[in-house]
Amino acid sequence: MGTHTQQEPSGTREGTVFRKSVGTYTVHTENEIVQCAISSKLRKHLEYWWGVSQSPGMHKRVKRVHDIREVAPVAIGDRVRFVTPPGDGAEGMIVKVLPRRNAFSRPAAGRKPIEQVIVANVDQV
Repeated sequence: MGTHTQQEPSGTREGTVFRKSVGTYTVHTENEIVQCAISSKLRKHLEYWWGVSQSPGMHKRVKRVHDIREVAPVAIGDRVRFVTPPGDGAEGMIVKVLPRRNAFSRPAAGRKPIEQVIVANVDQV
């Protein structure tokens, strides 16, 4: 029993989120600015059954789905990995949020004890 981290698709790129607006994240890479959405897999944590065989071709069965403990899994300032389909101007899909150095956050409104990250990887205030 344990949790499993999803493997990233091939062709992932890395950048920093610098704008967020109703489901769209603007990511700055070394060479360009890319509009991205986030993968639904970032909104939940999946716990898988560990079978006897863990061969790469084996399909995994989800044992339990856990809610995330944050309002949104991606914040301004986050370093992320994303994929884009072939073609100019194609929207990207954020598939992983890299570990944060730090974060400015607050408790989210409501009764659930969840965190709302305002900005991540802050260098100065």
